[in-house]
Amino acid sequence: FHVSVRRVELSDGPATLAFFGDISERRRVEEVLRETNEKLAALIQSCPVPVMLLDPAGVVRLWNPAAVRAFGWTEEEGASI
Repeated sequence: FHVSVRRVELSDGPATLAFFGDISERRRVEEVLRETNEKLAALIQSCPVPVMLLDPAGVVRLWNPAAVRAFGWTEEEGASI
């Protein structure tokens, strides 16, 4: 459960407002997302073709081993190109 507590002012004085929420489904979805990300990372790292992920500024965020073999640069070196 997630609990959120806040002090509020009512017309007849202060009060405490508490919200309780079941986050079981959120936790389940987070676990599925984590597992999916792990599988995707393993797939990218084992892929026989070069894979590079660039952010909007053109900075390398991911560079798999096939890219290292193809271009001869490490991921760190590729990030500075």
